[in-house]
Parts: sequence; C-alpha cells; structure tokens
Amino acid sequence: MIVFHSVKYEAIPSGTFMASSFSVPHIYSISDPDVQRIKEVYEKNAQMIVNRVEDIFKEQGLDVETRLIFDETPGSYIKKTVKHENIDLVIVGSKGLHSLTEEFLLGSVAEKVLRHTPCDVLVIR
Repeated sequence: MIVFHSVKYEAIPSGTFMASSFSVPHIYSISDPDVQRIKEVYEKNAQMIVNRVEDIFKEQGLDVETRLIFDETPGSYIKKTVKHENIDLVIVGSKGLHSLTEEFLLGSVAEKVLRHTPCDVLVIR
C-alpha cells in the first residue's frame, strides 16, 4: 500500500506582488529566506500527515509506504504511479486541502483521477 501527500507551493507568493484591499492596490514583497521558511513549514506539516497515516496503518498491522511528492501534481503522479507500479485500486478524497468551495461535487484531483486513471477508483468523503 502506498500513501502519498503532495506538497504544493503555488499559494506562496514570491518576490514582489500586488494585492487589492477595498480597491486600493498595495505592493508587498516577501524575501527569499521568508519563502524558504514557509516552504519548510509546508514540508513539516506534510511529513506530520504521512507519519500519522503510517501510524494508523501500523496500529492495524498493515504495511504502508509513505511518500511526499514535491514536483508533480497529485493527478499526474497518481496516473504515472498506477501505470509504473501496477496499482489496481486508488483511494482518493472527494476534496483536498485546497478546495475553494463546497459547491463542487468533486475536487479537481478526484475528478482527474476518475477520468484518467485506468484502474478502479474509490472516492471517499
């Protein structure tokens, strides 16, 4: 069994960026050391998630391999892993951490996995 967590950095603004507040633009700047510290927090939280999942499986006497994924989207990683590692079942959550609204039936990762993965897929809420 393989459990993975995708560490995504898209939400971290880097360099100089502009944001509006009450239609008044503001220019902000985040230093490279600050961006690095934010990435470290993301990675630490991701590692805590996979460690907890590993503990849960081990408590039930199940073997599990955990992975942190950094440079691929979850959908493309799942598709590639299914093909190269001969996976026969993918279990995916219906919504991830980055879901913006509760109105969608499925999150974007679950939707992509259902449409493009050549094995059985179990979507959970």
